[in-house]
Amino acid sequence: MAAVVLSGCAREPAQVAAPGGPEVIPIAVQADSAAAFVGRIGGGIAFDYQPTASPAMALDTCDLIVDGKVTELREPTAAEREDALRSGYDNTVVLTVDVGAALDGEAPEAVAIILPTGPEVPFEGLPELAQGLRVIAGLTADGDGWNAVIDGLWFQGAKDPVMHGPYAEPWELAEPWGGADTLDEYAAAIRAA
Repeated sequence: MAAVVLSGCAREPAQVAAPGGPEVIPIAVQADSAAAFVGRIGGGIAFDYQPTASPAMALDTCDLIVDGKVTELREPTAAEREDALRSGYDNTVVLTVDVGAALDGEAPEAVAIILPTGPEVPFEGLPELAQGLRVIAGLTADGDGWNAVIDGLWFQGAKDPVMHGPYAEPWELAEPWGGADTLDEYAAAIRAA
């Protein structure tokens, strides 16, 4: 009997060496698409968590659910890094979202969300990949910042036919979500709960 061991991460963009040089070029980088961004953020990271079983459970679990646009991605401040370490996250970035609508709770004009990343995710290029993406985020309060619920953080670019999650896939959503695979469908499921 033979055993096959596979390793790697399907979410990391494919890369090839450029002709005549050692530079690595991400193939999956595409303007107005969330796929490359979530692939980099979620690459090499996995969570053991209890999935959000329904839109009603999301409303009960989250302190705030927002629909907005990414305006900034930055490295955490020293205080944010300490908060993340206390929450068990060694590697993080901070995503700023201009809130277009609050699907649940009272939202400020913008929220800063602390996102865990894989252990070897380079910051270089991430802000450009995230800029302008639409995002729906189910959030829990953490001091002065916000943490996203693992299967409650979804991105979609103008060129994306479906939403993308850095830590979960749309097909993982339970039946009460009604097969939501776009941000509009996900938002409609929350509003209907």
